[in-house]
Order: sequence, then structure tokens, then C-alpha cells
Amino acid sequence: MNKIEIEQLEKEINHLDNFFEENKIIEWIAHCVALFSKIKVNNEIISNFLKFFGGFRIRKNEMNFGINSVIYEFGPFSKSQKDNHYELTGSLYYKKIAFTSARVILKSKQEEEKLVPRWLIKELPIKKYSNLISSLELIEKSYQDKSADGLVKNSLTLLDSILNLDNKLKEKEPRGKLNCLIDNKNEREKFGVSRDFVTALNNNRVIRNEEVIHKDLPIKYNIPFLVSLSFAHLVLLFLEITITTGKIIE
Repeated sequence: MNKIEIEQLEKEINHLDNFFEENKIIEWIAHCVALFSKIKVNNEIISNFLKFFGGFRIRKNEMNFGINSVIYEFGPFSKSQKDNHYELTGSLYYKKIAFTSARVILKSKQEEEKLVPRWLIKELPIKKYSNLISSLELIEKSYQDKSADGLVKNSLTLLDSILNLDNKLKEKEPRGKLNCLIDNKNEREKFGVSRDFVTALNNNRVIRNEEVIHKDLPIKYNIPFLVSLSFAHLVLLFLEITITTGKIIE
């Protein structure tokens, strides 16, 4: 499911959630069930929704002076013989459950379309790590824009910012920082990474262009998007490991 499809489904959820035209209840129920099925809402939730809203009943209502009237009911909606439209007279309990479920599922699908996990940004205190958060947001934008150059530049900036959290590495050149991690076990333990992982970062093809990138000059090589994406994944994984098992980010 791509970004455009997700946005279209989100609009449809909002439309149906707020749509109760008097004489179109059956059509509304059918559209809701079709939408929930498309989003893959749990079948039991859909079944309960359909039973609750699709149940049609006719009951007699005794009025004053022994005169009876007929009440027509569709789930929580009802109308009398005198009325030409249905009114909401019951609870919207099942509606809330079904639409909330649909939104939660759609939100998870939106997350699947992202490169940078939402939790990664939320895990970082804004004031202390604003530079890391800024790089993460720019990496995500570059990914959505399918910009190979943007992925490389912003991933390198993020990598350098992570390494600079260690004062011992801060004064070294970018490539020297990674070499220091490869050679120094104590330094690697601060970030929680293995020697092989740092070697993979250091040997990545895009690293060779970092001098050009850090001088804000155009990248001279046509770096395929997938190669850039691979490097971005490595840097993001480096940050995740540093957060979860390292000693640098608290």
C-alpha cells in the first residue's frame, strides 16, 4: 500500500466517520464494511459492527389514549410513522471501536512506508539532541523524495553527529573517527557496536565522497538510490544500537 492509497483511505475514514444522512443508513453501513475489509480490520469487529448497525426492527409504541404507533429501527437509528427520517437514539459504541481500529491499522501502514521509525525520534530528548532529530527528519524527507544525494548527505551528517558525542572522537576527521572505533574496543563499547559493524560503515562506498559532501559541493558520482538507502539503513541502525545498548546516549 503506497502513500497515495493510504491518504485516500484516511480521507474515506474521516468522511464515513462523520456521515449520517437521514435516508442513507444502509448505504453508509455497506461503505463502512467495505472500507473496514479493505483496511483489514479484524473480522469479529466488522461482524459485530454489521450486526449492530444492520439489525432492522419494527416495534409498536403505545402513545396516549391507547393509540399505537410504529417505530422503525436501524441499529441505534429510529424513526416513527410521522417522521420521514431516522434519528440517532442509541449508542455509537461499535462505531467508535470499528473506526478506531481502522485508524490504528492505517497508522501502522503509514509507519511501514517510513524509513525512520517514529520511536527513534521520540526516544531522543529534543533540547539535548536537536541536531540528531533534525538529521533524522531530513533523512526521512530525502527518502520520501527519493533523493539519493539527500540520503547520503544527511546520513553522513547524522553519523558524524553521533560520533561527535564521544569527546575523544570529536576532534578527529570523519574517516579517522571510524578507524578509531575499529582499532579501539573500549571506544566501540561506548556505542555498543561490533568491529564488523564499524568496518561495514567504514567500507561503504558513499564514505569515499564525504570530503566533497562536507564542503557543500555537488556529489560528482551518480550514486544509485538503493546504495544510498543501504548506507542510510546502516547509519540508522548505528543510532538504534547506540541508544539501546551503548553508553553515549542516555
